[in-house]
Amino acid sequence: MANLNETAAWESGVYRIETTDPILGGETGTANIQAKQLANRTLWLKARADQVDAAAAGYGSLQARLATLQSQVEAVGADMQNVEQAAVLEALMQARTALGMIDALRIGPWQQQGGVTIANRGVVGGCVVSKSTTAARNLNITPGRVFANGRTYVVLEGTNAASVPPNTGSGAVTVSAYLYPHSAGDWRLAVTAIGQSVPAGGMEIYRLTLPANSTDATDPNLTGVTLTDVRRIEADWPELMSSPPEAQVLLPRALRSSGYRLHLEPVAWSGPQDRPEVQVASRASNGFTLRLISAHDAVTLRWGLQKLDD
Repeated sequence: MANLNETAAWESGVYRIETTDPILGGETGTANIQAKQLANRTLWLKARADQVDAAAAGYGSLQARLATLQSQVEAVGADMQNVEQAAVLEALMQARTALGMIDALRIGPWQQQGGVTIANRGVVGGCVVSKSTTAARNLNITPGRVFANGRTYVVLEGTNAASVPPNTGSGAVTVSAYLYPHSAGDWRLAVTAIGQSVPAGGMEIYRLTLPANSTDATDPNLTGVTLTDVRRIEADWPELMSSPPEAQVLLPRALRSSGYRLHLEPVAWSGPQDRPEVQVASRASNGFTLRLISAHDAVTLRWGLQKLDD
């Protein structure tokens, strides 16, 4: 991975990325223009800071050298004092300006960017899971419909559709009952193994708590197993979503306030061909929350943040 070429120069302004700009990388790409300008400023300020450090010479600090100069000035005549004082004041003014600009750069202009993916899938209706009464440690599911990839799929009724793993340990564990796309075109029920998560592309609909020593021999009817319904139900999908999916983004570096500008660019999604609709649900100094308000699924966004003042 290459670094940007930096030049010690004070840029007169910082380029504002427009909504119509293509996001291009490379040395002169629009995605790197602002970073390059701020890097040039930083290198310029670093050179000024090095000059301030050099002015301190072997005294440890600029203040210590100034104190020494003051004592020397007091030991000479009035004319010499005026010359020395003028030089000292000039050095102080330059040091004050350089340090102020360095501090302004540190707490002022910020630019950050990153990516996030928002999944949008759930249950339109049905898909109720229950314990089987005809087979040991099995689950039944009622027929229903689910939505994913921007469209709906059928879930057929299933008796003894999935089995629950035994828990031979000394403590309770949690597993997930989930739906997954089958090659036949419908979605079917499965249960994760202990210690495993729902696979990519799956949709968790129930959470099962297995008590200690829950096996075919000790609990064939799952009497001690607790089923917790975690279905996201959107009965009016895709016309209306009562609980639109959200994604929380934590900033790589927190700011002092939430008064920053966000640019969102969808780069990939499944579902309708038109661009997904995403809005900023909330923002804070250390992050923000995005809300998907269209029927798209697996929406990958690139986000850019700008804050040019404190």
